[in-house]
Amino acid sequence: MTRRALLIGAQTFGLAGVEHDIAAMDEALSRRGMTVERCVGPDATRDGIVAAYERLIADTGPADAALVYYSGHGGYAWPLEGESTKVARNDRQFIVPTDFRAPTADDFRGITALELSVLLARLTERTSNATVILDCCHSGLMSRNLGAAHVRQMPGVVRADLDAHHERRIRAGLPVHLVDPTGNKNAVRLVACATDQFAHELPRSDGPGRYGLLTRSLIQALDEADGLRVSWSRLIIRVRHLVQLHVPHQRPDVEGPFERVLFETENDDSAGWLFVTDTGDGRASIAGAALLGVQTGDEFAIMPGSAAGPATEGRIAFVRVDDVGLTVATGRLVFHVPGTTLPADARAYRVTAVAPRVPVLVPSALVPALENSAFVRVAGPGEDAPVRVVESPDGALVVHDGIGPLHEPRQPGPRTVARVRADLNRIARATVLRGIREESRSTFNPPVTLEWGHVRAGMLYPLTPAGATVHASDLVYFRIRNNARRQLYVSLIDIGMAYAVSVLTDLDPGGIRLPGGEEYVFGGDDWGDQLIGREVNWPKNLERGSPRPETVLVLISAEPQNVSPLHQAGVWATDRAAPALTNLLAHFCGGADRDFTRPTLFCVRSFEFTVDPAVRQHER
Repeated sequence: MTRRALLIGAQTFGLAGVEHDIAAMDEALSRRGMTVERCVGPDATRDGIVAAYERLIADTGPADAALVYYSGHGGYAWPLEGESTKVARNDRQFIVPTDFRAPTADDFRGITALELSVLLARLTERTSNATVILDCCHSGLMSRNLGAAHVRQMPGVVRADLDAHHERRIRAGLPVHLVDPTGNKNAVRLVACATDQFAHELPRSDGPGRYGLLTRSLIQALDEADGLRVSWSRLIIRVRHLVQLHVPHQRPDVEGPFERVLFETENDDSAGWLFVTDTGDGRASIAGAALLGVQTGDEFAIMPGSAAGPATEGRIAFVRVDDVGLTVATGRLVFHVPGTTLPADARAYRVTAVAPRVPVLVPSALVPALENSAFVRVAGPGEDAPVRVVESPDGALVVHDGIGPLHEPRQPGPRTVARVRADLNRIARATVLRGIREESRSTFNPPVTLEWGHVRAGMLYPLTPAGATVHASDLVYFRIRNNARRQLYVSLIDIGMAYAVSVLTDLDPGGIRLPGGEEYVFGGDDWGDQLIGREVNWPKNLERGSPRPETVLVLISAEPQNVSPLHQAGVWATDRAAPALTNLLAHFCGGADRDFTRPTLFCVRSFEFTVDPAVRQHER
């Protein structure tokens, strides 16, 4: 496998840190064994950038890893008077080459997000291992002056300029049909900020000039993770922390298949443990804790990434939770060896839980494997436990829930025991998460209207909020309307039939920005105005003997909240998640991440329904 990187740098309109960014990224990626091509200075014109991207596509093979990095200005085409701004669209954004000038009637020298998405789609036709990093403003929708911080943003372009440019490019043959409106599933996209935010560059402390804040933070995080198997969702926690030490309202994020290990296609399966970060003040932050049922008083063993579980030997530290927020829990960090530091892949395993763990019935041979399980425990005599492991006469194991078997029989052996243990933890995590529906950890209860239903021949057929039945292959939509005056943030989290947990709004993990009086619809066409619906898909390898429940949680918060740590594969999966709703549409919006000391305001609603495995014959 060859690792290739294209580094694009356009130092225009007052920027002073781009060339330093390119040199620093070249050095950092070269240390990781990447072959680097630079496209900077006079080469970084519109035509030069496109030509360099075309060379990368042509040179990339199926087993290769490809990375595209951009440092420079990012532009946003502001809406025309009277145009709705309820949902930001990624056909409004562009990067700024070195030959950029004011648009004319027949020429636009920027490279739009749509054009970048087409290039990325062509790249991922060559390889399924692609990464895009954008250190520019408004990057949250793209394939993206505070004191000393200089803004990487370009003003002065309106929507009409981009509309005319896109029309010309489509007439010239731009293959927009290659672009998946749900986002490219083969590309990880690390962006400097949300769609309505600015990215910054700061003065260097080690010499003249400036540097991109995202770029410097990313390089530091990559160096800290050197030699470790760390996912992008884990890395972004560290990157965001480093960025927000300087600019609290710049929120970097990662989009697409963020559970992948860095520059690989394999997922980092984190069932049974949680991400942990040293906050630098003698305390630790455990990501995803509150929504997974972690309570004040829970205790965690901190282990290295190489550990298979919370064994006593090899423990790095201990944390007792004393504060639980929306997506993180915090507590005092006590190291077993003074002076120790947490590695980048540190994991937190819950060893003592205040809240009861999910009881399971297992064969006696499996009892030792569950003694230190984070989310499950062996059921007591006579205790009701719908989740159980059934052993056949030949020793094969199958995990069952209250409906039936969840996978094919697995032959006995150490790997099977490990998989069963992980599957039980997945079931327990999903069960805990599903149980928070209609609950709130605060008095926050904004007026929000929920609607969902079928989409048939472009017509909407609303269903009851809970208890309805849909069939495999049905097209559905979900609508959330903000009836409040204040702005809200909305995330949709799917808890699948096989206990996969998928963030439907994963291309904006901080939540969809929903101004007062506006609505968000999951199931639309991001490149047009149609409501086309999204198909319900019965999970592969899951027995079709009986209908199964599915839940879509609606997390409504007053501030952006990253819910990406909730992601997990389903019981039936091997090494990657496959959510029960396919072709997931995630609109790109975001907002500032504010470091308030008051408790986070949020509430949880839900869509609950049953999926019948039978396909409606009259629709197929």
